[in-house]
Amino acid sequence: ARMALDAAGIAEVKEMDPLSFSLDYTYYGKLQNSEKDGLFAIIDAVFEENVKLTLQCDPESSESVKRMLSEMTGGVCSEDKISVKKTLKKVEI
Repeated sequence: ARMALDAAGIAEVKEMDPLSFSLDYTYYGKLQNSEKDGLFAIIDAVFEENVKLTLQCDPESSESVKRMLSEMTGGVCSEDKISVKKTLKKVEI
């Protein structure tokens, strides 16, 4: 039992905002570089005609991430084209 507890680690359940949207391939590299800032994480990418992405961020960062996406794409990826669905997520601390 002790080994199982050690392997599980310490975690908490936290509210997260998954943001889903489509994006032209030309912006994908910029978005990957922006991910390094730690404001969001890319949790899913489907490569079709456009890249269908799902990002995950704290609810407090959600508006900032949506603004950043709109600015990065010159308004192509505007806030009204970004779907937000609040979830609870287990995160390690």
